[in-house]
Amino acid sequence: MKIIFTEHAKHRMLSRSISKVEVINTLFHPDGTSTQGAKTLAKKIRNNGQLLIVCHVYREGYILVITVVSTSKLTKYLK
Repeated sequence: MKIIFTEHAKHRMLSRSISKVEVINTLFHPDGTSTQGAKTLAKKIRNNGQLLIVCHVYREGYILVITVVSTSKLTKYLK
């Protein structure tokens, strides 16, 4: 499936040192997911112990990555 990154997501990935490989791995092999309306949050624990959250929406034929977050608040977000 094709994955499209918004400019916002690209900027956040660059500023937070998050690679496309990490984002794709999180999308297809998450440790947990949740939904907020049409948006899905895929969550995965990174090698540095932080939680990677990928906010995305499913469209016909592709996934649109809206933003990515890396946080140390595992218990708050990984449920």
